[in-house]
Amino acid sequence: MQSGLLDADWRIDFDEVRNDLAKIGRTLAGEGLDLSVINNQLAAAKIEYRAGAHRLRFATKLRYEDGVMSVDADNVALLRSAVGGRGPGWYVVYASTKRFGLVTGRVTACAGDDASDALVHAAGGSFYAVPAANGTYALPVLASDAADPAGKPSVVAADGPSCAGLAPFAMTDVTVHSNPKCVAPGAPEDCGEETGDRFSDGTSLVTGVDVDLETAGVPKDGAGDACADCGFESGDGGFAALAIGGTETPNGCFATDGTAAASLFPDADGARYAYLTTGGDGLRGCVASRTVTVPDGATSMTIRYDLATQEYSEWVGGPYADVFVAFRTGAFGFAVNRAVGNAATGSDFVAIPEGAAGIAEVGVSADAAANANGPVFDGHLRYSETNAPRGGVAQGGVGRLARFDVTPGETFTLLLGVFDGVDAFWDSAALIEDIRFE
Repeated sequence: MQSGLLDADWRIDFDEVRNDLAKIGRTLAGEGLDLSVINNQLAAAKIEYRAGAHRLRFATKLRYEDGVMSVDADNVALLRSAVGGRGPGWYVVYASTKRFGLVTGRVTACAGDDASDALVHAAGGSFYAVPAANGTYALPVLASDAADPAGKPSVVAADGPSCAGLAPFAMTDVTVHSNPKCVAPGAPEDCGEETGDRFSDGTSLVTGVDVDLETAGVPKDGAGDACADCGFESGDGGFAALAIGGTETPNGCFATDGTAAASLFPDADGARYAYLTTGGDGLRGCVASRTVTVPDGATSMTIRYDLATQEYSEWVGGPYADVFVAFRTGAFGFAVNRAVGNAATGSDFVAIPEGAAGIAEVGVSADAAANANGPVFDGHLRYSETNAPRGGVAQGGVGRLARFDVTPGETFTLLLGVFDGVDAFWDSAALIEDIRFE
């Protein structure tokens, strides 16, 4: 650990440390430091005492090479104002056995808040960051592994005092992995304008992932209740919707339906579901939100969902595919993080039942025409009788149930978001059978 602000010349020669320890009969491993797992994948963060709790803020990228840990020579030029902190503080080093990338952007505050009072999270890794005073942030995201060598789609969530918001991005090196959909018939003219860079060791850097809470955030207000109507049998469950870019379908980007409910949700208690869709004209995403209060005796919240997509099967496994997330304010990590483009879970997708191919108004979506099979959905998540969880918190199994812990009496805002990744075509729809406390 080191107190103060890391500068470009900061370095630790662990060969020298090893030799010094040997003089007194001690070893690095004996001191709890195993350098064998670092494999040049490091990030440093500054711990700050903010709002009554210690919080981490991403500071800079480190390298470990030939026994020496140092500040990456590229970081000042590539991360710019997102690098570092101000004032004293302790630094901690993240070591990852998987390759990570870095994402940078800016948070715009709302309702008179200070942007630096927000927390920024990424779906894909347990990292989070506190923005600088001007709203800039930088944080690591698990970018690729053996199953996803090109990276994967991801989402950033900004959790501010008064508002929260989501923004999608493709966690990949755009100079190496260009968007293959941009050469497909029907691709919009602005396809392929993603930005990014990379460090000399190949680490991807995605820039310009901004979260505008002033105009595209959802308010964290209201007293909240137990979400008793979140089975969507008699209405929209009290959710408010926000369309991200473009023009919505006639019923908006969030609505309820009962079409093919039995085939989509064989174990459903009811006959209707809610959906969030990217269908429309140039629509890039949809966010639905609701403030809830956990009832007495409840210890968890569950979300039963499905994900219908036109990107099955040709775009499964690519870094530019669609993504569905669920994020609750006041907590770390995402309750749901399902990407069509995640090759590791690509086998979860199967052909959609014929009677469900036209749900969520996909047939009236101007974007849907790019699909080779026409304006219909081609695939959805495979159903499992065990309904095992596969969310951002609980991994494993093939089911379509996410469960996360809650505390009786706490109030939080739940954000559901479906996004076209970085291109506004080949639509997807997140289907929510019910949300309940248990």
